[in-house]
Amino acid sequence: MCGIAGSYGWPGGGPVTDRMTTAVAHRGPDGSGRYSHRTAAGEVHLGHRRLAILDLTDAGAQPMVADGLALTYNGEIYNAPDLRAELQAAGVRFRGTSDTEVLLQAWRRWGPACLPRLRGMFAFAVFDERTGELTLARDQLGIKPLFYLRRGERLLFASELKALAGELGDQLEIDQTALVASLLYYWVPDGRCVYREVEKLPPGTWLTIRPDGEVRHARYYSLREVAEEAAHAEPPDLHEV
Repeated sequence: MCGIAGSYGWPGGGPVTDRMTTAVAHRGPDGSGRYSHRTAAGEVHLGHRRLAILDLTDAGAQPMVADGLALTYNGEIYNAPDLRAELQAAGVRFRGTSDTEVLLQAWRRWGPACLPRLRGMFAFAVFDERTGELTLARDQLGIKPLFYLRRGERLLFASELKALAGELGDQLEIDQTALVASLLYYWVPDGRCVYREVEKLPPGTWLTIRPDGEVRHARYYSLREVAEEAAHAEPPDLHEV
């Protein structure tokens, strides 16, 4: 478990990101870091609290930066060895053994098309210095959390809701519908949370914000669609097993 946080075009984004990263420090006791870059939309900051598992060296430290991409990531990619082998066969050279580097290189090569290929649990933010775009993404089943708040061309994100709530305080209004759903069903519908302005990135989706404020988002995986396909599929011939 790691903790991620960041800001895009947010006034005072550096200190804001540091405070939000500190708010999720319990998720990553093995190290911390912050990446900063200036764009046409203002400054971009990515924060990270590290729980080192696969690569205990500095080669696995985050935020990880390579070839104009910066990544802060929480999770584990189970098929990272297979993806690493495929990328190496295509000429990619790795510095360490972390799945973070595999994810970064997979994004560099395939962009959002890499997401359906990932097997695991993850939430991450990747910034492209060339385009000035920030992308948030979450795993297929939403195992790893990711919350964000957008105001026009500005955006904040964090692994935990309390990081955003602690930063914005009384500026946030309670979403009564979400609160009632939480009390009745112990669950809040995808995309909503207890604060009106704050959203959960739904499972199996990605969101990109551009310097001009344009936001694009898409779903790359739907459990409902998978279930419907399975329900209409021909049953296996057990005699062949």
